[in-house]
Amino acid sequence: MKALLLCLCALLCAGGAAADDGWRIVLGKARQEEAAAGPPAWRNYSRLWRHVLRSYSHDAEKEKDALAHLPRISQESRLNLEKALPGMKPLEKVSAISGFINFQAVGSTDKEIYGVEEKWAAPAEFFRRARGDCEDFAIAKYFVLREQGFSADDLRLLIVREGGRAGHMLLAVLIDGQPHIIDNNSRPPGLVLRQNEHLSRYYSLCFAFNENGVWLYK
Repeated sequence: MKALLLCLCALLCAGGAAADDGWRIVLGKARQEEAAAGPPAWRNYSRLWRHVLRSYSHDAEKEKDALAHLPRISQESRLNLEKALPGMKPLEKVSAISGFINFQAVGSTDKEIYGVEEKWAAPAEFFRRARGDCEDFAIAKYFVLREQGFSADDLRLLIVREGGRAGHMLLAVLIDGQPHIIDNNSRPPGLVLRQNEHLSRYYSLCFAFNENGVWLYK
């Protein structure tokens, strides 16, 4: 974990070739780019993501477990969750973490929380404020799953377009070689969706990314 934290920001700009076999099922044809060299449409997102990686690395110097930044009132339930996770299968683990995080914060816009149009919060800030939008929920789940043993190649954050506008974020997780989608717009929120058609039915995919790179979609 320490090596991961030291390398997060450096890996963002790496164009390493992550395996795409399982992802093609749900994401379709993509072109992997170095995150820092992507097109203008990606560059603002890249700036926001680099800020999250730097903040996460800084916060982890104090607490290696992102959930440790939860308010004290949530710590008992957090410890109960972490005690139960080792006995769970991967899908059960993803569902439990997603559901737990959904109960830790209420949905709010960046304008309401920070007074700005767009900000991505690292997990510690998100948990401390107990407020966030779709990006904050998805990013928090990404890092908690990383800490629970999921590799970067098993996880991708997705920026999608809905109804003609971009900006919604989903989390995709490879489980037993099959992609699953976590969408806080679903009911119940954060449900781990087994159906790959979820993306094509509701969204147009713009970008997929993790700490290793970005995949561009047209």
